[in-house]
Formats: sequence, C-alpha cells, structure tokens
Amino acid sequence: MLRKEAEGKPPKVEKIAALNKFLRIIYARIKELYDNMALAERAKTKTRSKTRAKTKVTA
Repeated sequence: MLRKEAEGKPPKVEKIAALNKFLRIIYARIKELYDNMALAERAKTKTRSKTRAKTKVTA
C-alpha cells in the first residue's frame, strides 16, 4: 500500500492492491493447510492398507 501511495495512486487503488495481496497470502495458507491434510489422510490410508494386508496373511 505504501508503494502504491509513493507512486501517486488514488487511495481506492492502494486499498484494492493491498487487499488483493492479502487475499493471495490467505489463499496460499489455506491451500497449504488442505494439501497437508490430504497428505496426512493418504498416509493414514496407506498405513491401514498395510496393516490389513498383514492381518490377512497371518489370519
């Protein structure tokens, strides 16, 4: 926002630029969170599959 102000942009343009940057940061954090949750879920599924396979062999 300060950079846009230094460029002489109107206050509305400054605010929109700052909000767009904020939203991009928030979206990236949320996406990262969901990606990590998906990886953890896949790891659980793989672990369960291996455990079930071992159980079937020993049973």
